[in-house]
Amino acid sequence: MKQGSLSSIELFTGAGGLALGLELVGFRHLALVERERRSAETLSTNSRRGLLSVRESDIHKMDVRDFNFSPFADRVDLLAGGVPCQPFSLGGKHGGHRDSRNLFPEMFRAVRELRPKAILVENVRGLARPSFGPYFQYILLQLSLPTMLRRNNEPWMKHRQRLLESWHLRHLNGAAPQSLAYYVRYRLLECANLGVPQQRKRVFIIGLRTDLGLVPRWPDELWPSAVHTEDTLLYSQWVDGAYWREHGLPRPKRVPSDSSRGARALIGRSKPVKPRWRTVRDALRGLPEPIDGVAHPTIPNHIGIPGVRFYRGHTGSSLDRPVKTLKAGVHGVPGGENALILGNGRSRYMTVREAARIQTFPDEYVFEGPRSETMRQIGNAVPVLIAKLMGRAIAEQLNAARAGQSHVPPRERPLVIEHERDFPWRHTSDPFKTLIAEIMLQRTRSPQVAPIYKRFIGRYPNPAALADARPDELAAIVRRLGLGFRARALGELARILMEEHRGKVPLRAEEAIRLPGVGPYVASALDAFLLRRRIPVIDANVARVLGRVFGIGGADWRWAKAKERRAMYEIAWMCVGRANPRAYHYALLDFAATVCAPRSPACPDCPMHRARICAYCEDTSSTLRENPVRSSQGH
Repeated sequence: MKQGSLSSIELFTGAGGLALGLELVGFRHLALVERERRSAETLSTNSRRGLLSVRESDIHKMDVRDFNFSPFADRVDLLAGGVPCQPFSLGGKHGGHRDSRNLFPEMFRAVRELRPKAILVENVRGLARPSFGPYFQYILLQLSLPTMLRRNNEPWMKHRQRLLESWHLRHLNGAAPQSLAYYVRYRLLECANLGVPQQRKRVFIIGLRTDLGLVPRWPDELWPSAVHTEDTLLYSQWVDGAYWREHGLPRPKRVPSDSSRGARALIGRSKPVKPRWRTVRDALRGLPEPIDGVAHPTIPNHIGIPGVRFYRGHTGSSLDRPVKTLKAGVHGVPGGENALILGNGRSRYMTVREAARIQTFPDEYVFEGPRSETMRQIGNAVPVLIAKLMGRAIAEQLNAARAGQSHVPPRERPLVIEHERDFPWRHTSDPFKTLIAEIMLQRTRSPQVAPIYKRFIGRYPNPAALADARPDELAAIVRRLGLGFRARALGELARILMEEHRGKVPLRAEEAIRLPGVGPYVASALDAFLLRRRIPVIDANVARVLGRVFGIGGADWRWAKAKERRAMYEIAWMCVGRANPRAYHYALLDFAATVCAPRSPACPDCPMHRARICAYCEDTSSTLRENPVRSSQGH
């Protein structure tokens, strides 16, 4: 196999799907590191057979924690690895950073010591779910600034705060990193959309060293023709029948229930131009039917397995769809997921070779060990086709860097200047006037509040004047804001301030929240705006911006789940500026109103979009777009 001009090191290599794909696009492995015995044997066997061009002596059968990176420092173009997924898997213990099997710190060490030009990391989709959101952001930040080490006894959350302040927030305001740093992007990728005959969602992270002058780009951004679609598959099956003709089969009379809605929507439309999803039938074409208990004489790992069983929640895959995600973990091989439904009441387990074809391994590639071990290796592997596309995209960008072709976005002006709005309540430090403004802004837009606020403060400049107000006069002023509760709440507020607080507004959030008409947002706003304490102020608008940037949920903030709220508060605490919390919060509210709108956000005008660090723009699975956060707060 031809040796490449770009060098790489891969950690947590497993059976070698990622390693093989990278080799096929020109990467030369300086080292492959794998601890598990059977997986290491698979790598060695395929090295000896010439399927992997890496020398067997460069396959290191050891724990990554014991590997010495220093001989390879500054010699590596790409550091790649599928970090063990068990701490973050949907089917695991969900221990996350508390799990002893969390080896992301070793990936950070490798980046720090090797200083590679590019980074490629793969993991399970569970890593990007809301409950792991804060730690996932910590992972991205550490990959961005790998030399900013965690101090002795420093909680990871405080370390994350330092990382954020040193990179993302300053970067958004035009600052450049002073030491080793990477532009990092992530994506939750559906492998079927890139031609793998399997519905398999995985998180991929790409990083490029900042001195290269490039922001990472994904395969579909470089080559739109690489994208495959389900619509094209349904059209070829149930509209023009091309799929069945291709396989020499009669078209079924009934459309399966999982395809009927999509197929009906395509009737009368022109045929989609993108390639179709690949199916199990496509992947297994030309492979002979296995015989139970008998090895095929020329095709390795192709032995029929009798006794297929299905049970609730674990059923087999149709031949005419991409297979369900192949799984294999510490508990062995799942029964239903790794089986095929053949029709006419027949079904059977996939052979190891069939599973390997689903993962786009070549037939010559051999897997060592008993069936449970080989299926685990395959289930944990990166599909070879995905590895090829990712490697090709990285190689093209590294070659572009060599040629001096940079496409880093220009330095941005600070958000607080670029999107600043002017309202009368922002020019006062009077607690009473600020409190009145925040109560009026509940579920009402700032431009609508501004003239009424001026009239109100002109008539009632302090709690004493408001306490003496006639209810009908008060109602007449605030009627145009709607929500009649405000007039009653303001009258009751003035009475409480005069009787219990001597006409003064309590500013600490824990005291202010006891006042009539004051909820968590208004109480926090008083504390942050007037005492300038570093605390988060979250309404639907702030939640929308932070949720989109950091990839936390997509539902209305008022109905967000407890774990989403916890994640949001952690992120919000992390982001609050130390020097001027009031200016930070106003800037964030202005940005939410002028750029990151509830519907149809102006993403091209957003510096976070241009810097490729916004999860909303990076998320091709649309998980953040299904239920856009509606604005229930004014501003």
